[in-house]
Amino acid sequence: MNKQRIKIILLALTALILLYWLISSKEVQPELSKQPQVTGEQPRIDSIMKTSEKKEVEIDEHDIEQAKKIRNVLLSANREFSFFGRLIDQDGNPISGANVKLMMLKSTGMPFPPLNMRRSVEMETTNVSGDFSLKNEQALDITIQSIEKEGYEFGQVRQDFPLHRKEDREQVGQEKNPVEFHGWKVKELATALIHGNGLFGFDLDGRTDTVDLVSKKHFKGRKTGDVIVSCVRPQKRLSAATQFDWFITLEGSGGGIIESSGELMYEAPLDGYKQKLVVGFKADDPMFAQSEKGSFYIKSRGGTYGRVEMDFIPKYNDLCAIKMKWWINPNGSRNLLYDPKKRIYPK
Repeated sequence: MNKQRIKIILLALTALILLYWLISSKEVQPELSKQPQVTGEQPRIDSIMKTSEKKEVEIDEHDIEQAKKIRNVLLSANREFSFFGRLIDQDGNPISGANVKLMMLKSTGMPFPPLNMRRSVEMETTNVSGDFSLKNEQALDITIQSIEKEGYEFGQVRQDFPLHRKEDREQVGQEKNPVEFHGWKVKELATALIHGNGLFGFDLDGRTDTVDLVSKKHFKGRKTGDVIVSCVRPQKRLSAATQFDWFITLEGSGGGIIESSGELMYEAPLDGYKQKLVVGFKADDPMFAQSEKGSFYIKSRGGTYGRVEMDFIPKYNDLCAIKMKWWINPNGSRNLLYDPKKRIYPK
């Protein structure tokens, strides 16, 4: 739960307690009606009703004004904003006619959950320039939930934009500088890929090992495979708080490797591969971390293309480890658009 929502809940509870106190403090003791005099006539029905007059709670104008102030405070948590977005494909061309689903979370001004929050869903369609927008809205935050258009892939597009701080609201784009979202125009049909995942451990003294992603096997030394790995870090036992030098070297076996910052890795590059890449930190690096993540294209076996997601764990018991998830095209094609129905398991 983020800080903004915690703040709203605390405000709601405070308002509820204050409202209860105001009502209870204004309770008025009822006046007892006089008993009708006994005469020869039967008492009138309205006299009898007065003797059983019910208690009533009076709420004066001050209470009403206080309730309004509380409601206004809760509503003030909503922030005015306009959102501007733009959708482009892998070649930088605008994607028009895409359906964008946006959800806004709003405070209702009610002092108690679950009625204190409301979710509002909006559907927008990109124009010929790939642009979409929401203008002059009020909310606590906005989420891009999904983007869809036939013939395109958009991957995991869900993205949250909090709106409480001024610098947050500056992140939701401007009309001349919209937030960019990326799609992938499908040029080839999804195909059968070798898809697997696994955890592989390596010695700490820099010796090289080979990981065969086609068969999900791990060999000592340089062998036929897909990724060659070596790791260097202190061999002594390390406490959780200890900073230490660690470096993991990656090579594409028989080809090369490229680190990718893109989220839509559906086509391997034709060139630009490096012989090796090094991931890691010096102990005195101000950005030191005991783990790291990365996504990579690999070219191996003289012409096999794939993509690999790696979690680097330099301290894994007495080893260094890498958790890998991979998609390999065994046909020599650079097409990495995966069809789960055609999955090939490593063997």
